[in-house]
Amino acid sequence: ISDDGAKALADSLRVNKTLIEVRLNQNCIGNTGAGQLGYVLSTGHHPALSILSLKGNMIGDAGGYSFLANIASENSIRVYMEDKSISKEIENQLKILNTRGDGARDVII
Repeated sequence: ISDDGAKALADSLRVNKTLIEVRLNQNCIGNTGAGQLGYVLSTGHHPALSILSLKGNMIGDAGGYSFLANIASENSIRVYMEDKSISKEIENQLKILNTRGDGARDVII
């Protein structure tokens, strides 16, 4: 799955409210796709989704920043970036973000 596939998934998450877990590990999702998925999560279109895993994709700092910007105000999402292409700065921002509230949803990138 590429950025185009991630955009299609993001579009479908706007109407499908039943998915609770999506694992897209080891694909070709990049910065643009990460931003699209982050945007959908930030708008509350999919409150049931509890896990989004994007490990092993091609998401770099630009995608990490985009994802963070989109979900910064969403109190119920925790994001874990487990990819060597993400800088320590992004990781540190996520650690701060992840200290918010109980009952958070997990996003593993």
